[in-house]
Amino acid sequence: MDLSPSPLRPPFTVEKWYNTVIGDGGEVLLVTFETAGVAIVGDSVVRASYFPASKGDGEVSGAVRAAGVMGDGRVLQFGTGRIDGDRLFFSTPGVAGEAVFKLVKRPASAMHTVLIDEPKRNVEWAVELSHARVDACVRFGKVERRFSGWIFRDRFRMSGGGLFAGL
Repeated sequence: MDLSPSPLRPPFTVEKWYNTVIGDGGEVLLVTFETAGVAIVGDSVVRASYFPASKGDGEVSGAVRAAGVMGDGRVLQFGTGRIDGDRLFFSTPGVAGEAVFKLVKRPASAMHTVLIDEPKRNVEWAVELSHARVDACVRFGKVERRFSGWIFRDRFRMSGGGLFAGL
C-alpha cells in the first residue's frame, strides 16, 4: 500500500485517512489525518478522539493543524501524526498516543473502490488496513490508558470540479 498523499487537483481536493481502534473492553479511538485544498492552496489537520469504555468518563478530543505533510509510500508524516509501517503516532493539544498493530489476515484482494473516475472528477475509497490486532496507548492530561483491540484504516479521496453534477 502506498501512503503517499495525493497531489492537489484544482479546483479542489479532499483526502482523509480514518484510523479506528476498537478496544476489547469497549473503548474507541478515532484518529484522522485530513487534507482539503482549493486550487493549489491546502490545509491539513490531525484529529483524535478517545471514547472510554466506562460511562462515567467523557470523550477526550483534540485537533491540530498539520504542517509538513509528506509520504514516501511506507511512511506518512502528517505534522504531529505519523503512520510508519505497523505503527500509528499522533499528538494534539487534547489527546496524544500511539498504536502498534499486527496484521492477522491479509485481505483476499485489494479493497479499493473507485466510485467516480472521469477526467474532471474522481472519488475513491480504500480499506488500507483490516483484520489487525493492536496495542494502543492514549494520554490526556496526566492520565495514560493502555488497551488492546482491533484497528482499521480507510482512505477517502475526492478531487476535481463539478464533483456531484449528474448524480
